[in-house]
Formats: sequence, structure tokens, C-alpha cells
Amino acid sequence: MRVGGRALYAAALLVLAASVPAWGGSLLEGFLILALIYGSAALLWGFLAEHAGLVSLGQQLFVGLGAYGLVIFGRMGIPIVPAMLASAALSSALASALAFPLLRLRGAYFAFGTWIAAQIFQLAFENWSYVGAGEGVTYRPALAIPGHDVYLGSLALLATSSLIIYYLYRSKLGLGLRAIGADEVVAAESGVSVFRSKVYVFVLSAALTSISGSLYALYAAYLIPTSMFNLSWVIGMIFVALVGGAGRIMGAPIGAIAFVALLYSTSGYAGWSLLVEGLATIAVWFLLPRGIWGEIASRLKLEAPV
Repeated sequence: MRVGGRALYAAALLVLAASVPAWGGSLLEGFLILALIYGSAALLWGFLAEHAGLVSLGQQLFVGLGAYGLVIFGRMGIPIVPAMLASAALSSALASALAFPLLRLRGAYFAFGTWIAAQIFQLAFENWSYVGAGEGVTYRPALAIPGHDVYLGSLALLATSSLIIYYLYRSKLGLGLRAIGADEVVAAESGVSVFRSKVYVFVLSAALTSISGSLYALYAAYLIPTSMFNLSWVIGMIFVALVGGAGRIMGAPIGAIAFVALLYSTSGYAGWSLLVEGLATIAVWFLLPRGIWGEIASRLKLEAPV
């Protein structure tokens, strides 16, 4: 498929998705809000893992910072969108600071290091009375289009993240990241600045994941540290990335819809959702190792990252 054709199809899908509030109803809209939030977060997680070789188990740190940052800046009287951007900037600054110790680790050590960082911040927020500590905090700001702002914002985030990934993949930085993901030593010998490239993409993922957290805060209206900094966020991102197709832009919404459908179907069976998600991931891994969209894209001969 030519680039112009892809752009036309993408625009048509975006228009269709944007029209959902006009005809879809609140149940469908709520379902899709979660799918869009998880899809955006998983898109960044998948790019980190697939193309940069960075398997993070601590992305929930930036989800939580985005959510709580919105509350904190909102209480200062800052409007919603600037508060989201301020939270994203804060997450980027933290990611930059964490990059120096964490990105010098490899493999499981990096994954475990990111998880520890998330745990530290969870403990901090559990003891911070300004945001409700362990009891949590309620946050319901006035929205410009009540009932639809969060959906349209989530859709805009996924579309923006997709464009960023699309052009980043084709940039010099993207080429360097793919070389790093294949073999760091060879990449370094070829002139790629391994550490700097990792820092750039890690900080970018932190900023965009933070906005996902801010949107979730608007959707949920109630935040508690054990939920916002929970490992289940990363498990969801992994599910979405693997089921949809890691490193594939279209794989993110497909995997996210499957994930949220599983959440809805197992909501009445406490403790079973993780088991079902695990079994579904394993099944897809064996039957469709490239993910649902990954297999489709391969047959249609669509080049990554589409």
C-alpha cells in the first residue's frame, strides 16, 4: 500500500473514531477511552522493547506521575491541558535523572531497576497526605465538553503518539535505536551514540506515558497509589503490545481493544483476569508470534512501524 493510501485510510479511521461521541453511547465511549489510554501507553512500551531493546517494568511510574501531577497542578489553579503538559515535563525530567543509573543496566537488571523506581514512588505517594496518602484522592475538574473531553483527548494522544513513532522510526535516531536493539556493540562501533539514543527515547516515552496517566485521572476521577503505580499497568502494556504486534502502530489499538474486552469480561471474577490475560498472551504468542496485526501486516507486506 502506498504512503498516500495509508494516510487516507488513517484519516478515515480517525474521523470515524472522532465521531463515536455522536452515536456510540456512554458505554462504548468508556470502553474506548480505556482502550485508547492503554493503546497509547503500550505503543511507547512496544517501541522501547522492540526497537531499543529496553524492556521496562516500571512504566507505571510515569502513569502515576501523570495522574497525580494533574491533581497537584490542578490544585494550583493551572488549567487541565497546561497541567498535563507540566506533568509530562516533570516525568521527562525524572526520566532524564533516572536514565543515568538505569540505562547503564542491561536486560533483566534494567527491567528490575525500573520496577524498583516505581515502587519507591508508590511508597512516597502512599505517605503524602497532600494527595490523600494511602486513602487516595478524588479529582473532578470542570471539563469543556463533559463526557467527551477525555475520549477526544485520548484519541488525540494515540494519534499524536502514532505520528511520533512513525517519523521517529524513519529518522536517524530510529535507525540507530534499531541497530542498538539488534546489537549494542556493533551499533557503537558503527558510530551510534548508544547511551544518548536510549536517553532520548526513554524520556520521550516517559512524557507521552505521563499524558496517558493524566487522561486516566480524568476518566477514573479517583486515584490511589496502589492502583496508579501497580505492576498491572505494565502487564496490560505487554499484553497489548504482544497481542496486537510489538513495534507496530496499528497493533496498539487492536491489542488494546482485546485487552479491555478481557478486563470487562472478567470484571466479576476477582483474581482471574491476570490468569486469563496470561493464557491469552501465551496462545497468541504460539499461534500468531508477530501479534494479530503483525501477522496481517506481514501478509500485506506493510513495512514497520505501520
